[in-house]
Amino acid sequence: VIIILTSYGIVFSATAKSSALAGPTNNAQIKRNAKAQRKIAVLISTDVVAWIPFILICIINYFRLVDASQWYSIFSIVILPCNSVINPFGIYDEVILNFFKRVLKICHCKLSCLIQA
Repeated sequence: VIIILTSYGIVFSATAKSSALAGPTNNAQIKRNAKAQRKIAVLISTDVVAWIPFILICIINYFRLVDASQWYSIFSIVILPCNSVINPFGIYDEVILNFFKRVLKICHCKLSCLIQA
C-alpha cells in the first residue's frame, strides 16, 4: 500500500516539477498544465479507491483474521472492472465527449433525412 501511494506521489510531483521547469508560460499553457494535473489526480484517486480496499482485504485474509475469499469475486467482477471503465473518461474526457457529439449529430442528420423523405 505504501509503495503504491509513494509511486503515485512521485508521478504527481514529477509532472508538477516538469511544468515548473518549463519556465514562464502564458495563460493557455498554465490552464493546460492545471488540466493535466487534475486528470492525473482523478486517475490516482480512482485507482486508490479501487485497489486499496482490495489490498487490505488480501492482507486481512493472508493473516487469517477473516475469511475474505467471498470478497475476491466482488472485486474482480465488479469493482476493478469499473475502475478500468472510469479511467479512460478521466484521461480522454474531451475526446469521448466530442465523439458522442459527432455520433448524435450524425444520428440527427439521418433522422431528419428520414422524416423529410
